[in-house]
Amino acid sequence: MKRKKSTGTYGIFRMVAVGLLTLGNVAVTITIIVLLVRLAPYIEWAFTILALIVVLRMTVRLRAPDHTLAWAIIMLLVPIFGVVIYFSWGKVNFSKNEKGYLEQSMRNGQAFLKTEPDRHGELKSEDAQLARQAAVLNRAGFPVYRGGGAEYFPVGELYFKRMLEDLKAAERYIFLNYYIISDGELWRDVHKILTQKAAEGLEVRVLCDDMGCLKRLTRCFAKKMRENGIKTAVFNPIHRFFRQLYANYRNHQKMCVIDGKTAYVGGMNISDEYINKVPRFGHWKDTGIRLTGRSVRSVTVEFLQMWDVVTEKVDMNIGWFMPEAEESGGGYYVPFADGPSNNPLNPAHDVYMAMCETALERVWFTTPYLTPDCALRESIAAAARGGVDVRIITPGIPDYPAVYAATRGHYQHLLDAGVRIYEYTPGFMHAKMALCDGKSAVVGSINMDSRSFYHQYENAVWFTGSGAIDDIAADFDEIFKQSREIDAKTWAKRRLSQRFVEAALCLMSPMF
Repeated sequence: MKRKKSTGTYGIFRMVAVGLLTLGNVAVTITIIVLLVRLAPYIEWAFTILALIVVLRMTVRLRAPDHTLAWAIIMLLVPIFGVVIYFSWGKVNFSKNEKGYLEQSMRNGQAFLKTEPDRHGELKSEDAQLARQAAVLNRAGFPVYRGGGAEYFPVGELYFKRMLEDLKAAERYIFLNYYIISDGELWRDVHKILTQKAAEGLEVRVLCDDMGCLKRLTRCFAKKMRENGIKTAVFNPIHRFFRQLYANYRNHQKMCVIDGKTAYVGGMNISDEYINKVPRFGHWKDTGIRLTGRSVRSVTVEFLQMWDVVTEKVDMNIGWFMPEAEESGGGYYVPFADGPSNNPLNPAHDVYMAMCETALERVWFTTPYLTPDCALRESIAAAARGGVDVRIITPGIPDYPAVYAATRGHYQHLLDAGVRIYEYTPGFMHAKMALCDGKSAVVGSINMDSRSFYHQYENAVWFTGSGAIDDIAADFDEIFKQSREIDAKTWAKRRLSQRFVEAALCLMSPMF
């Protein structure tokens, strides 16, 4: 009986305590609301001043006026909301430790690449026009390689078939870095080989992006991989920063390095839609390049740099991953990477501009998202007005309606300048390519939008003098046959409501 009385007394005590705490919370909440109401004018003024400071800082530090304009509109119209969203969405702040590892790894990688023989001078003596394109990458620290080879894949089915063959033949190590890894037939085939190679004693590393894999992998993915002997790292886990969303700060790179002798670069992720096993938005069109020779060294460095940043452990022994490679064969190759760590230096953005500015006959692009900043948009338009055959291919079936509307919002200005725009009717155009005068090309992960140019880590390869250039040109011709061309006069007559929505989303597209 006494025990029951004691238990009842304790229960009453807990109820009273909870009641008091509840009353306390209510009192605090009411007090905060009263203070906010009284201080609202002062708070609004404080946020307005903060918004002005942020806009001025963006104007000074960034080269993209339309990016600044989009944020200025939202921050000055709704200061409190705009400032909060900017600091949680539109701004990338590296932690002190992350910045330290990032800078050290970048210095380490660039120091190694500086020891590579740079063939830019030879390219300049052969073709000054092409050398100008390579120069924007060369000055950013990416050497020009001569020799080796490039094999072009017009669809994911061929790309991954070849890659699986190379993975099976690996002898020393395998590096995979993909924005998306999705459980399915393709990943199971890759995972089987990785597990086997790890069991044989090879160094196997897999790097993926947490946002890209959010709904595609199980929670214990990394743990199970490590149990199989596969070193696994995840870039920027979404739970890592409770203060900031960092939704735009992603590792969007796609690369595979095998033994330092072979590398794969392109727009493809490891997911079944990329081999058209799972239909998404019609036929999924994507492309990639297989590199061999000395240029693979740059792709290897790019992987190791991202790996160091994520694992917070800088590997100084880069040379171990670099077998000797001859420069036999023709062509020049410049693998390169880009990301917010180089801002305002932007090699991905600048090489596209250089191709537009040096093109004599034609410059063609494929991109899933066409929301270029003002500088690139005007460079594209100026090339068309100068008589260059400028063509851009976008998706016929969109994945994100809002981004698709923003993409179409850029059509009119470009069409008026003489740019020819096509939409890929069989499905979704995910390839990210550029072809200039049938002489040089870029293939990689770079979309023509602010995310790729300013927020995300990307990678690609610029090259010339390879037979793969002719294969890309032939593929462009096939794509044009399967696409509908946008007629400028008909497009100008579209509904007023459609034009209004497109214009609004086009204006806000730097925030996406």
